[in-house]
Amino acid sequence: MQYHTTPIPSVSELAQELQAFSLGSEEPEEPEPENQAFVEYSRDGVSDETEFSTKDGLERAGVTHLVHAWYAQGHKVSVSPPCPQHAKGGTVQDVLGPSTDMVGKTSRRAMAVRWYFRATRPIAIILAEYFRVCFPEQFRTYEAAFRAGVWEQADPGPFLGRAIVYKLQVKPHLDNLDGEGPAASFPMGSFSGGAMYWPDLKAKLRSVQWFCSTEQIMLISDSYKPGHICIYFAKALYHAVGEWEPKGGVTQENITPGRIGHVFFSHDRSVKDLLGKRENWVSDTAGGMAPSASQVTVGGKPPGSNFVSKMNLDISYVSVSSD
Repeated sequence: MQYHTTPIPSVSELAQELQAFSLGSEEPEEPEPENQAFVEYSRDGVSDETEFSTKDGLERAGVTHLVHAWYAQGHKVSVSPPCPQHAKGGTVQDVLGPSTDMVGKTSRRAMAVRWYFRATRPIAIILAEYFRVCFPEQFRTYEAAFRAGVWEQADPGPFLGRAIVYKLQVKPHLDNLDGEGPAASFPMGSFSGGAMYWPDLKAKLRSVQWFCSTEQIMLISDSYKPGHICIYFAKALYHAVGEWEPKGGVTQENITPGRIGHVFFSHDRSVKDLLGKRENWVSDTAGGMAPSASQVTVGGKPPGSNFVSKMNLDISYVSVSSD
């Protein structure tokens, strides 16, 4: 099966198929300050209008961010300078570390995250190979940053983060925080519709589903279904997913019908700050907030103990070697 993009005859047709989505040149609006608490769980262009309450017996939709290392958005809590590397102090956004979804808010969720990365490792390896072959220079950059920032070791990289868009409609948008490399995405679930659009190119993803060489007949259909992979520069190209509808019933695994999008990405600031750092730097230094854990030994009082005291931890029995 071959995949390619085919231009749409007119902008008006594109606008109609996107069901009146905005295709103007205006920049996407930034979240209002009062909505900052939602930012950590949202992704640009993803609608939150379908977030249902479980009290109504409806399924909750939303976005899960599984990120090894990023600067968390939406938190304005000040922190004290923990060590000389952060002498100027700052806010939580100044700490490069894993997302809340990655570490898990409960032990059960933490186990689920680890299981997820192990279960999806073969998929991540395939995406990484596509990335390496198609964009070798950007791949090397992302891989170097990933090695320094990796939190969950079961993930082969090189993307620092994944956004799981669970049963939401996706409007035209740019991922302004992404790095200079591409993002990779693919859908899962049972649904109809949901074509992939690039409004800047007046194009959408189509697939050749049947070809007869003798009659030179080709069947081309709109397609962005499970098994289809898009690798593109999400920071530079506006992109959107057309309206989709659930299809079928509940599966044997008790999964309800609907579209579940997966987006693999790396934030620009995270990549730049991780380049030049040694492997496992984030986990070894708590994102730069603490001395290297590999230098801690049993003994006296460690440098940076002010950081420990601020966290109300008692590790007076350890020290850091001068080697």
